[in-house]
Amino acid sequence: MDKKGFEMQFNWIFVLVAGTAILLLFSSIILKQKSISDTTTKAAILKNVESIIASNSAREGITTSTDIPLSTIEISCNKITSGKVSKQFSSLILFSPLKITGTKLLATSKEFSSPYKAVNMLFMSSPNVKYIIIGDDNLAREINKSISDKWNKGFFTAMPEIKYEKDTKYRLIFVNIPEGSFPASIQGMPDDDVTALKVQGDDAKGTLTFYSKNRASWKENGKSNYITKNLLIGAVFSGSNENYDCAAANVFSRLALVSGINSDRAGKLLAQTVNSECVLAYQSSKDSFDKIKTSSALISEKRQILTNELNKISIESASLEENNQKLKIRSCPLVY
Repeated sequence: MDKKGFEMQFNWIFVLVAGTAILLLFSSIILKQKSISDTTTKAAILKNVESIIASNSAREGITTSTDIPLSTIEISCNKITSGKVSKQFSSLILFSPLKITGTKLLATSKEFSSPYKAVNMLFMSSPNVKYIIIGDDNLAREINKSISDKWNKGFFTAMPEIKYEKDTKYRLIFVNIPEGSFPASIQGMPDDDVTALKVQGDDAKGTLTFYSKNRASWKENGKSNYITKNLLIGAVFSGSNENYDCAAANVFSRLALVSGINSDRAGKLLAQTVNSECVLAYQSSKDSFDKIKTSSALISEKRQILTNELNKISIESASLEENNQKLKIRSCPLVY
């Protein structure tokens, strides 16, 4: 090979090597910029979710719809994640599916009272999740009535035929009826697209059983409990018993705090009152507040919705309602 031919071959090799290096450099820059852009978008989505939580938690009963970029938001105990970006909360009272995918977020809040207001509970989901309520009693109808028509829902007195729709998740709510045989119409659906909840009780208290789909049968994933209809609605929206227990435990943590404040107030009213009949009501009320505080704090500490403690709270709540009524009749300041 002559010198001129060698130089030409070397130049071509140099061009190829240099060109490859330049392409790799620009590819690296593009990928890095894309990663930065994706992270920025995910961070913006989480900021949006935080805003939804703050605004909806401050008001009760209003359902909002918020547009967001196409994304998947994952909700776990006191944590929300979008892509590689996450936000940790100290006490998140949010009832929702484990994953929300789509371009729209629906959110509403309901008050938790037992019998006095403790906190607003936030429910969040997507129009892609369809809630199918199945039951033929007053509780089933109350659950259906409590969920706004803005949500994707259906109400049936018996198990309906469910037509599969792409990109739709199904949440079946069996109210005071057995979950029964597995519906043939959903056997071919992806397992991750179907969950179920069995409710046994009334609008005051009851038990909950959480299920996921496992091919052509239901797989039980855990049990829990509830008091008040609104906490039951929280279970309807919760994607797992772990997430429900976590959010509910945070509710009872707030109930313990409010109960302590009300107990102090009842103590002050007791010290200032001369009406003997009202004195008895204030003393009884203070005792009830203290018992509710103790039971609620135990639920919060154990992170489990304990049946015995819920029963104690229900009993003391009824006693407080009775005492408040006595105070009202005797024109004494109410305890809540």
